[in-house]
Amino acid sequence: MGKIEIIIYSSKNCHHCTIVKEFLETQGFEFEIRNIANKYNRKELMELGFMSVPVTIINGRPILGSDLNKLIEVINEELER
Repeated sequence: MGKIEIIIYSSKNCHHCTIVKEFLETQGFEFEIRNIANKYNRKELMELGFMSVPVTIINGRPILGSDLNKLIEVINEELER
């Protein structure tokens, strides 16, 4: 079974970011939050080609927005590796 590394690029008062974080918490996943108020995190996000949040990176695979079905799909694929 594969290991899951999750990074969430987020910002304060971002409703969709909260949806993603709460979902992953209820599923028992640990994750790192990178707040884009920090200029280094914002630069990283832009270098990935994104200008808005949330962006969830699962084992290097980016997902824009709060599509929980897509999160589940990618997590399951990564767990099967």
